[in-house]
Amino acid sequence: MKNKYNFAKSQILSCVILLTLLTGTIQGQTTYFWRTEATNNIWQTSGNFWNGAASAFGFGRQEWNNNHELTQVNNQAESTYRFVFESGATSGFTFSGSTVTFFDFGGVDPAIINNSSGSHNINLPIVGDDNGDPLLIQINNTGNLSFGGTVNNNGSFINVEGSTASSTTVTFSDVISGIGGLYKTNSNITLELSGANTYTGITEVNAGRLSLLTGSALVGGVEIHASGNLYVDEDITVSYVSENGLNDGGIIEITSGHTLTMNGANQGNKFQNSISGAGNLAITGSGTTVIGLYGTQSYTGSTAVSGGKLTTGVAMSSGSYSVSGGELEFTAGNLISNSASFNITGGTVSFEGSDEIGAVTASAGTIVIAANQTVTMASLDLSGSATLDINEGGALVISGNLTNTSTNPLTINASISGYGQLKVNGSINNTGTINHEQYFTGGWQMVAASMNATTASYFGNVGTNATSGTANTQNLFSWDGTQYVNVANNSASITPGTGYFGYVGTYGFRDNANATYSFTGTPNTSVTPSLVNLTSIANMTAGSNDGWNLVANPFTCALDWTTITEVNVNDAFYIFDPSTSGYQSYSGGGISVGHIAPMQSFWVQANAGSPSLGTLTMSTNGTVASAPQLYKTSINFDRLVLRTTALNDSTAVDYTVVSFIENNSDHAYDSDWDARKLYNAGELP
Repeated sequence: MKNKYNFAKSQILSCVILLTLLTGTIQGQTTYFWRTEATNNIWQTSGNFWNGAASAFGFGRQEWNNNHELTQVNNQAESTYRFVFESGATSGFTFSGSTVTFFDFGGVDPAIINNSSGSHNINLPIVGDDNGDPLLIQINNTGNLSFGGTVNNNGSFINVEGSTASSTTVTFSDVISGIGGLYKTNSNITLELSGANTYTGITEVNAGRLSLLTGSALVGGVEIHASGNLYVDEDITVSYVSENGLNDGGIIEITSGHTLTMNGANQGNKFQNSISGAGNLAITGSGTTVIGLYGTQSYTGSTAVSGGKLTTGVAMSSGSYSVSGGELEFTAGNLISNSASFNITGGTVSFEGSDEIGAVTASAGTIVIAANQTVTMASLDLSGSATLDINEGGALVISGNLTNTSTNPLTINASISGYGQLKVNGSINNTGTINHEQYFTGGWQMVAASMNATTASYFGNVGTNATSGTANTQNLFSWDGTQYVNVANNSASITPGTGYFGYVGTYGFRDNANATYSFTGTPNTSVTPSLVNLTSIANMTAGSNDGWNLVANPFTCALDWTTITEVNVNDAFYIFDPSTSGYQSYSGGGISVGHIAPMQSFWVQANAGSPSLGTLTMSTNGTVASAPQLYKTSINFDRLVLRTTALNDSTAVDYTVVSFIENNSDHAYDSDWDARKLYNAGELP
């Protein structure tokens, strides 16, 4: 009796298992084959599938291996493990209807697999696994897959992959949502997106092409491996596009008329390889987001920055740049097309290398030219609140015109390490502020006006207007061909192109030694120095002491002596060098290049009547090819001025200067410091 019972019990259990497998009443990896005997196209119709017996749709693996009822309908929400199109499904199915949710089974990822040569359209909503298991979209033959319904990744990745060796396509034309991402591999598969996607995860292109077509959108970032590429055929906004790892970056192609916008906030440093096409690139990020370009940047559309930072150290082919916020940085030279235009309405544009560009218009923001770099612009228009800084050693050359109406300054910076330069070949229309800085040590300087100044106030506090000055304070002198002439005060007239000796330090035209000073005005672009050929001291025999003229570089850039045509003037100039307590000369020795620093005065000698250097123009005679030394003395000394006036004639005056110098001088005649006092003629005292 016991054995009979046990036998009966085992028979009953076997029957239950068999019935369960035949009816599919438990969720297992049961395969449901679409039957050629199906009576209609409805998945829920019993007998349309076969899983060991005629059945309807159930959880497991759905398999199509024929071309029966190519248009099929899902009439209710279903869940399953896999869809598989086998080699017999050659004509292409189209599915529509209610949502299908995919789950993993036994730790194996859910999938939609095309092993056929047919191209199949799944036009119903799909939901991915919520346990982090990716939904695999696999192409293993020559057929394609198209998804026309919404896809909710449910927090998991969607992986587009497969073993196909043929050119195939996977298309998502509706919205992909969820916090999961999208991953693509196999260079033979093209992934096309044309929905306004809202998923926030990463889109990673390991190999092959991802095409963003009309109507598409992405929210998260895009990472492209070296074997991948991103094709943009729509105006697309993403958080960022970057390489996947160090030097593991693919390329982007942006089609004409379309813009790829990167708007990520606080994404840190992202690096992108080559970008091609005729489309546009826009950076609108914020915070710490930095997009660094490398590779070959051959896209020819516009480049716009309104937030974050875009930096490049490779050549660009973009035809125009607009900056309204953030920063655009060029970290090397010769990166920009010579005709590329710039429109700056905010933010910062930094030129860290020498370059030549097209027209620049700025109504706000800041333009920075780095130290020791030269930037040439076709023209420059500063307005609104725009700011421009030329750093020490840097230079700005404007081939055309400069217009400056900005409320913020254009500053040519200087420090102990060097000075900036500005050269304008066209005209200057300036109603704003242009500051020209120079660094002065203490003592006497050979100085000049680089701006169109007409009064001595340009230099600072001159003569009796010196800080703590008196009626006897003299700190600026010109030379009239016979003697030094005191510039009495700030109201006295000065002339660009004329050289001056000025004192920096206590009672000087500037109070503090070893400091940078700013001189404001409109840069000179054309100056005709006035020269004379006179005997330097009365009653002295004509000779080497005659014909001397103290002239100056009147520009905000260096003056190229070799471009000047001298008439009745010796082809040489002389500048006092305090380091040697003597004069350096060009032609005679000492100065090997005939360039004269901005604001530097120098001596030339006339050799006949009507001497002339002609009209000096910044365009012809100015240069930024070098930054010659601005010679200045650091020797400080006090002096006593003794004046005499005839009692019967107040116009009959004379003076002598007694200086107190500690620089290897002595009580005997010293040709470096002393001048002989010659007797006057007539009734001069």
